[in-house]
Amino acid sequence: MPDLTCRRCGRPVERFADQFDLFEQMHWVCFHYEFEHGDIDPDWVCAAGGCPSAVHSPTPRPEKPRD
Repeated sequence: MPDLTCRRCGRPVERFADQFDLFEQMHWVCFHYEFEHGDIDPDWVCAAGGCPSAVHSPTPRPEKPRD
């Protein structure tokens, strides 16, 4: 098996190694936070389906009051 090192975190990719190129040579979760999560705090759930942050905080970030 070739060396599959995540471009984002530098750790070896083992699970989903067959999708290494699909996820831009990253772990799925690294890909999610890099490209799908947006500019919100990683601890908040984003709008992308399957957001890993939902495990700890299943509710979306509250809307900021508008002026």
